Amino acid sequence: MNKIPCRPDFKQGSYSAVQIFQTGVKEKLYGKSVLNAQMRYDIPQSKVGFASSVVFMSQGPATELDFGAALRYKPAQGTKFTGFLTESAISGGLLYRMKDAIIPQLFF
Repeated sequence: MNKIPCRPDFKQGSYSAVQIFQTGVKEKLYGKSVLNAQMRYDIPQSKVGFASSVVFMSQGPATELDFGAALRYKPAQGTKFTGFLTESAISGGLLYRMKDAIIPQLFF
């Protein structure tokens, strides 16, 4: 009878790891890469701004590219020197996953 260990054992290979859950059963694990770029611009003397982002993810033969933008509304400005008031904002926008989906976003 095979026993499943509480903690999987990892054996490091040259480009990827091998994970063993049961005796004699091996599964190759691909390395993961994630690149993320974000930009935020607040219009001076306004309560409105926008943010944009690009995310690229890769693991083995699978890749994903998401990009999009969001509109920001700031009902209250934060104080710059005393720190008594912190900035708050609500944002809404869309991300597009290449050749697949449109992803709605809402941030508080």
